[in-house]
Amino acid sequence: MGIVSWIVLGAIAGFIANMIVGGKEGVILTIVLGIVGAVVGGYLAQAIFHKGDVTGVNVESIVIAAVGAIVVLFVWRAVAGRRAIVRPPASGPAISMMAADGAIVGRRYVRLVRGVVGGIVPAQMRLTAGLYEDGASCAVVVADFEGGATAPLRGAVVPRLVLDALLSSLDQMGAWDLPVERPFGSEDLYGMDTSLWLSDGLRRWHNGAPSGCVRGRSEAQPTDAQRQTFAAAIERILAFVDERVEPEKEAVQAALDLLVECSAEGARHLARDASTLSGSFGGDDD
Repeated sequence: MGIVSWIVLGAIAGFIANMIVGGKEGVILTIVLGIVGAVVGGYLAQAIFHKGDVTGVNVESIVIAAVGAIVVLFVWRAVAGRRAIVRPPASGPAISMMAADGAIVGRRYVRLVRGVVGGIVPAQMRLTAGLYEDGASCAVVVADFEGGATAPLRGAVVPRLVLDALLSSLDQMGAWDLPVERPFGSEDLYGMDTSLWLSDGLRRWHNGAPSGCVRGRSEAQPTDAQRQTFAAAIERILAFVDERVEPEKEAVQAALDLLVECSAEGARHLARDASTLSGSFGGDDD
């Protein structure tokens, strides 16, 4: 096989592996993992079945390479870790964010993303909304392409007391006590294709969802009452944000600028997600 054939085969195998397992490794890394997977797959086929080999860009080679790429992908992620995901602890749903001396070590925020469950087709984000604190101000942004919204991207800069009120409301609802899936990303625990990121500076809560075809059943399962609480929390967040954001470009840009300037990585993600969904507010947000 020539170098071009290896690259094409690696790209195909890596793409198939990503669709099955879930995730986005990037074009170059996907090709590299696919090529390594082709080598691993060919070795496994010979060692286990005593037949099958990678001979070119054909059906047999693609199947062998894809299987090998899946194995390589699992090993890669086990070694490198998936840094983009904040993993909840096995002991409970809320992560403590207190330093040893009792100081608050985390920023406060509320973030919601709808469209997080993936499979053969990657997850398609349809809505992102959130509030992030930065000093005395708080950026509020929502990008909503559900229901044919006429002004899908809206934003505002509001006093931090606004975030105080929302976090207090969520605390009273019992949002911090809701279970998260274990292992992380194994199941869409609440069946709403929605993830929440919550932080009050002392605690952090985040639920995930499967991003590929490989899924499992979570060890932790919510009660019917907890499912209703999760749904109510989503409704509360969206209503709270909707009451405060504005469609004017100046208001939206001010909110996005504040998010980009915020030192919290999650704030920049929210700005990037909103800009990506809208397609009309771009710029370098790194």
